[in-house]
Amino acid sequence: PHAMYALAMFQFSEEFAENTIADGSYALELLHTSAQMEYLPSQVKLGELYEIGGNGLVQVDDALSIYWYTRAAEQGNADAALALSSWYLTGSAGILPQSDREAYLWARKAASCQLADRWTMAKAYFLIGMYVEHKIGISETSTEDATVWFERSAALGHLGALAMLGQKEEEEEEET
Repeated sequence: PHAMYALAMFQFSEEFAENTIADGSYALELLHTSAQMEYLPSQVKLGELYEIGGNGLVQVDDALSIYWYTRAAEQGNADAALALSSWYLTGSAGILPQSDREAYLWARKAASCQLADRWTMAKAYFLIGMYVEHKIGISETSTEDATVWFERSAALGHLGALAMLGQKEEEEEEET
């Protein structure tokens, strides 16, 4: 499945388009085949393609996007879990009900993925910090501190988290 995924990505690549005979429908077929073989990067890519549409081959399809992201997230893919968090935050009419609680829980699942890369972890920590800060998906009486999540995210280089921490410092200075 890895070779099919790599060939599909090569077919989709703009960088090599003038030097190759790109076949987008073949690339999409390769992605579907490798995704059916439980290859997580293919499942995530299909979720993304169906979410935003892609390469003139794929029409936006919320149901298919959610389906592929769910398959990958349930197997522990942090990027897919973050995408599902976003889907639950907004919902999709007739397909996925909006749920702040599910949005929060999928972000937490992303943050707990062992194999996620640094940038994905930074995004997950930042998103949880935002959810906690705005009491999205958690109880109003929660004592969870958004600053902890922003600090984790900032330690990984997330600029939004650094900005949030700076803003919090300014607010604390104004109070004293």
